[in-house]
Amino acid sequence: MESENLELPIITFNSLYNVLREEEKTATLNTLPKHFFKAVEIFLKEKKKESDKTDSNIKIKNMYHNSVKMYQKLLKVRGKKIAILAIDTLSSKQVEEELVDVEIEFKNNVIKLFEKTYNYK
Repeated sequence: MESENLELPIITFNSLYNVLREEEKTATLNTLPKHFFKAVEIFLKEKKKESDKTDSNIKIKNMYHNSVKMYQKLLKVRGKKIAILAIDTLSSKQVEEELVDVEIEFKNNVIKLFEKTYNYK
């Protein structure tokens, strides 16, 4: 499995909440640990399995659903910042060190879309 070869950060409900809270507090992107999104994906899969068990209590189910909501909100907050960053850096095409690989790709796609839509070069 690919994730076994990666050094993944440890994700918990509280750590995900703290990352979201810190991201919402600042206008700039916060630096995320390397492989953060992969670690969250694994965390959510594990919580989903726990939640899907017929004998799991409502607290576990709520924790899973709230974790998904927090993750979606984090993606939206960071996505908005990256889109703004992409527009602001159109001429320099610089890559910010706060971005992880998937976000660099997103930023580059925003730039390409902007250039194509507005015929901007």
